[in-house]
Amino acid sequence: MTRPWKARVIRRRTILRSKFFHVVEEDVALRGRRFPYQFRPFGNVAHIVALTRRREAVLVRQYRHPVRRSLLELPAGKIERGESALAGAKRELLEETGYAARRWIALGRWYPSPASTNMKSCYFLALDARRARRAAPEDTEFLRVELHPFRELLARVQRLPDSPVGLHLGILLAGLRLGVLHAGHAIDEMVSMKTRSIPE
Repeated sequence: MTRPWKARVIRRRTILRSKFFHVVEEDVALRGRRFPYQFRPFGNVAHIVALTRRREAVLVRQYRHPVRRSLLELPAGKIERGESALAGAKRELLEETGYAARRWIALGRWYPSPASTNMKSCYFLALDARRARRAAPEDTEFLRVELHPFRELLARVQRLPDSPVGLHLGILLAGLRLGVLHAGHAIDEMVSMKTRSIPE
């Protein structure tokens, strides 16, 4: 097994700190080189694939100002300090959609953008989701709840317009976990999608 590289942080300073963003710069020493590196410390985020008894996915359509449009997304949000990933997922689902679920299954956790942040995305499948109360999004969140048949989402996962990659990954992970999508088919779908995107 290859030994992992270990960097040494010589100095760290804050570049920006606001209500929504925190950016730091570190002087890094690695394998005889020294260089500055800027990134965004963030922590973990929960993404929830919530399905009702009728196998409808509970999604949100949310305005995202950097792209100037509303995107179809999984309910998601930051896991607070001292909060478990599961507790954060349950809280975010309830706050953003007003839904709660009886059964929760962890689907995995990954770094979505390790070049710019240490954030880790934690995916959960929530089954038997039901409306428990009115949604209570934050003042800066402009969203509405939408129910979409899960099998239809899975069938057109390559062609979902105006959606971030987290939605696509969540749908595929849930499909694999529920047994309605096998690994070989998921790989074929991704290869097919990449092949069609390459111009001749």
